[in-house]
Order: sequence, then C-alpha cells, then structure tokens
Amino acid sequence: MNTVHQYAYETEYAPRQQEQTYTAPAPQTSARAVVISVVAAMLVFLTLIGLIYVKYSVAAMQMQINHLQSSIEDKEQQASRLQARIHEMENVAVIREKAEALGMGYPDAEHVLRVDLSQPVSSSHELLEAGD
Repeated sequence: MNTVHQYAYETEYAPRQQEQTYTAPAPQTSARAVVISVVAAMLVFLTLIGLIYVKYSVAAMQMQINHLQSSIEDKEQQASRLQARIHEMENVAVIREKAEALGMGYPDAEHVLRVDLSQPVSSSHELLEAGD
C-alpha cells in the first residue's frame, strides 16, 4: 500500500487507542504549611487593621489641629480688636470728650485745697479743718 493510503487507513479504520490523560496527584499539604499560611494571613490582616487605625488617628489629630488653629485665629482677632479699643481709650481727645459728657472738668479755685505739710498733723480731721 501506498504510504498516504496506509496513513489514511490507519487513522480511519485502525482500532483507536484511548488517550490517557495524566492527572497530577493532589498536592499533599502538611500541617506546617497550613499553619504558616494561617499565620501569614493573620499578619496581613492585623497589618491592615493597624494601618486603618493609624489613618484614623492621624485624621482625628488633624481635626484637633484644625480646631486649635481656628481657635488661635479667633483669639488673635479678638486681641486685635481689644488692642484697637485700648488705643482708642488712650487717646486724650476721647478721654476729654467722655469726661465732659459726664460733667467733669478742671477744678475751680474754690475746689482746690492747699495743705501745709511743714507742720505735723495728727489726724485727717485736723487736715480738713485746716483747709477751711
């Protein structure tokens, strides 16, 4: 027979051999490998929990910092306003206007009391009588 025909005959009419599929045996896992896997998974889990906690702590501290900075800015504004009021109150013209509004003024000659301190005085009552 011709080789081409022989090949066709063998492939079509010859009894077929069953193909054997090779199945790898299931890997045997030892108790030690299981323990190592569980420990590694726990370490990864705990690391993630730790990172979440650190991120939360940083966020909480940042909120406190923002609150304190806001409080500092409020206090600085309040100090600035109070400083402006102090400068306004130190102004002589403003003091004079407020004194005049209250009926205050320079004393007249009759309101001036002259005291002679060259002589000893035993009581404030004698001092007032000496002024009259």
